Amino acid sequence: MKIKHILMICLFIALLLIFAETATATVAGKSEMQITTDEADQSNSATFGDMVVWEDYRNADGYESTDIYAYNLSTGQETKITSNTSLKYSPVIYGDKIAWEDNRNGNWDIYLYNLSTSKETRITLNESDQYAPALYEDRLVWLDGRNGGGSLDVDHWPEGNWDVFMYNLSTSKGTRITTNESWKTFPAIYGDKILWVDGRNGEPLHSHQIVDGDLFMYDLSTSEETRLVSNVSSDTKPDIYGDRIVWGDDRNQNSDIYMYDLVNSTEVQITDNESEQWRPALYEDRIIWTDYRNGNGWDNPDVYMYNLSTSEEMQITTSESEQWADDIHSDIVVWTDNRNGKNDIYMSILRASEEEPVKEEPADEESSEASSVEELKKLKAHVNSLDIEPSAKDLLDAKLRYTIQSLEAGDTDAALVKLGFYIECVSIMEAKDRIESEDADYIISKAERIFDMIESS
Repeated sequence: MKIKHILMICLFIALLLIFAETATATVAGKSEMQITTDEADQSNSATFGDMVVWEDYRNADGYESTDIYAYNLSTGQETKITSNTSLKYSPVIYGDKIAWEDNRNGNWDIYLYNLSTSKETRITLNESDQYAPALYEDRLVWLDGRNGGGSLDVDHWPEGNWDVFMYNLSTSKGTRITTNESWKTFPAIYGDKILWVDGRNGEPLHSHQIVDGDLFMYDLSTSEETRLVSNVSSDTKPDIYGDRIVWGDDRNQNSDIYMYDLVNSTEVQITDNESEQWRPALYEDRIIWTDYRNGNGWDNPDVYMYNLSTSEEMQITTSESEQWADDIHSDIVVWTDNRNGKNDIYMSILRASEEEPVKEEPADEESSEASSVEELKKLKAHVNSLDIEPSAKDLLDAKLRYTIQSLEAGDTDAALVKLGFYIECVSIMEAKDRIESEDADYIISKAERIFDMIESS
C-alpha cells in the first residue's frame, strides 16, 4: 500500500499567552463521520495525516484475538494491517509507521508496520513484556519489564519495576532511558523529549491500585532527566507537543486536565468542572479529553476540546451514549463511540476557526448538491491549470476527485471530511513552498466557500 499524502507538518513553535480563565463550553457543530461499521467492537484509535488506525475485534474468537486496522480518509480505503491470531492493543501512528503491542509470542512485544513497504517488523525480542508504544519520526518508545517488571494481565497493570526504552528505527539502536527501580506508566515522545509517570518517590503499585507518581521528562539532546510535576495519578496518560505537556490530575478530588509550559516553567489548570476529565491528547493549540460532566458519575462520557489560543472550551460530541477521546492530529479528532450499542470509531474535522459559518439557505437540497459539485469541478480545473509541480497537482486532483465522488453518492459527511483534508493539504504545501501563497490563498478561499455550501445543504 502506498501513502500519497504530505506527511511533513510544519511545526509552529511560538510563545503564546496562557489563559488562566476557562470559557463557557460551546458545542462544536462540525462534520462528524463514522469510520467503522462492522458489527464487532473497534476501539482505541489514533490518527496522523489522513490515516486512522484502531484495534478491531471482528476476526476475534470471543475476545481472544484482535487485529490492527487502518482507514485512509482521502480514499475511503480500509486495510487490515495484521493477520495472525493474537491480542494486539494500543496502536499508534506517525507518518507511514504503525506500532502496537502484541502477545503472539507468549509475552507482550512491540511490533511495527510500514505502510509504504507493507513490511511488518518485530521490534522487541526480549522474553519479558513490553507494551504502551509511542512514536515520533524514527523514534519508538515503550514500557519494558525485563529488569523486574511483573507479567501483564489483560488490563496491563505495570506492577513491579518497569523501564522506559527507546529504539531508533534509522540506526536500529535501542536505549534504556530509565534505570531506577520503580513502576512507570504511559510514555510519550515529541522531538528529543520523552515523558512518563514514575513511582520512584511514592507508593509501590499493586494490581489495579491507583496511586500517585511523578511526571518525569528525559531530554535526548542533553541526556538530562527532570521531574516536572509531583503527585500525578498512576492512571494518568500524559501527552506532549512542542513545549507543552498535558495530563490528567486528581489533586482536586476529581481528575482535571492540566498543562505545563516548558518554556515558561508554568503550570495551568485547564478544566475546573467538578466531574472527571481524563486521558488528554494535544496537538498545537488544541487539547481534547474524555469528560463526564453530562452524565451521572461515570455514565455518558463526552469528548471535549480546549483551544489555548482563544481560551474557548468546546463540546465535540453530544450523543447521549458513551464517547471516549482517543487522539487529535491537525484538524482531525478521533474517538471511540458506543452510540450504536457497540464500540465504533468516529471522527470530526475541525475548521481553522471554531466559529460557526454563516449558512446560506439553498433553493433545495438537490440543486445545492449539484451546485457544490459544479463548483468543485471548476476549482479542480483551476488547480490543474496552475504551474505547480506534477506530484503536488496529482495529489490535489485526487483529493478533489474523491470529494466529488462522495458528494455525488449523497455522502455529504464524507465529502466534508475529504474537502477539509484538501484545505489542510494546500496549507501544508504553501508552508513547504510547493504552492505560491497567492495561489494557495485563492484555492483555500474557494474550497472553504464550497465547504460552507455543502454544510448548509
